[in-house]
Formats: sequence, structure tokens, C-alpha cells
Amino acid sequence: MITIFPVLLEDWERAYEWHESCTSSSSHIFPRNRTQFKLLCAAGHVWCASDSNGNFVGMTYQVVGADEIELGGLFVKESHRGNRLGVVIILLTLGFLINMEGKSLGRKEFIFCTHEKNEKIGELAKRYLCCREVGLVKISPPKCGKMDVNEHGLIEGKRYTLQNPDSFVAVAKWLKKWDEKLPDGTPVKLKTSRTLRRVSTSDIVSSLREFLTKQ
Repeated sequence: MITIFPVLLEDWERAYEWHESCTSSSSHIFPRNRTQFKLLCAAGHVWCASDSNGNFVGMTYQVVGADEIELGGLFVKESHRGNRLGVVIILLTLGFLINMEGKSLGRKEFIFCTHEKNEKIGELAKRYLCCREVGLVKISPPKCGKMDVNEHGLIEGKRYTLQNPDSFVAVAKWLKKWDEKLPDGTPVKLKTSRTLRRVSTSDIVSSLREFLTKQ
């Protein structure tokens, strides 16, 4: 059993420790500092996946800004790769975000940025989210963590945007036919916190349709 859930504020430090371990083991994942991460947890925008023993096996976060929403920080533990867990995490949490906050999202642009050497994430963005590559990204590395940089000391990557309506239609279609299992048969459960209402995949599909009609 894999459980996907939003990190509660009271659990943010444990989740941050895992985030730190992820970014220290991969020089292609953008690290967030403690303050940034805590704020994301407080907003309900950090999501984790855990195994049947309660151990973290996956994570992602959403940074909601004034004009855009970044889907970032996707990481899956090496022992759980190759089973599309990353795909499930991204699509479920994006759908849930729209289900809970669709009215407040307005016409913000959804973006997905990847390190130039993290090609698999870029492939995921294009295949499952119908993202469009819109350009290159060059930014200074954060003070925390250690990412691969170019000869000028900058992080290089690619920027993708979700296409409207194609990306959201693709997510809705995927959720509609999903059997709530990974390809190897492992069941997956979406668990919301005690402060959030219970949401099913059919609820998320309905929200995506409503979201599309208002764009």
C-alpha cells in the first residue's frame, strides 16, 4: 500500500529532513530552505508518499505565486522507481490542488522546471501533463543543498508550461481510467488531512471539468 498525503504543519520537520536527504543524494533536485519548506507545509502544498510502514518514498510540492504555480520537488526513492509512482504523485496532487483551490487559481500559469540533466522528469512532463517546453532556465544556486552548475556557476534547466486545455484534459482522462493501483498492482490511497474534506478521484475529475469551463 502506498499512501499519498499532504504534510501537516506539525510534521514539517520530519518531512524536511527527508527533503534534505533527497536533495543531498541528487544534485538535480532544487532544495528549499527550512523557512520556505515550512511555509509550503502550512499552505498544504507539500505532498508525500509513504509505504505500508509509514516510511517516505516520494515527495512533491507546489509553489503558488501571484502569476504562476510551480509543480516542483518531485522525488521518488530509488527502490520505488520504475513503477510510475512519480506520475501518480504529480497527477493526483495537481488534481487535488485544483479541486480545493480552483476558484482562487484564476488564470495563473502552471509551470514545471527541470534540471538539464534530469531528462526523465522532462519526459514525464511532456508525456503525462502534455507540457510544452518554452525555454531555458539559468538561475543562481540556493545556499542550501548542492546542485550541478555550469561553468558560470549557474543552474541550467528547462521550463515547461501546462497547456490549456490539453494538459488538464489529459489529467482528467488519466484519473478517470486509473484503477488506484501502480502498474505492479500495489494499491494507492489518497489521504487528506483532518482539516480537509475527503476527496475521491471522481471529485477531482469533476473539478477539472469545472476548472476548464471557466478558463
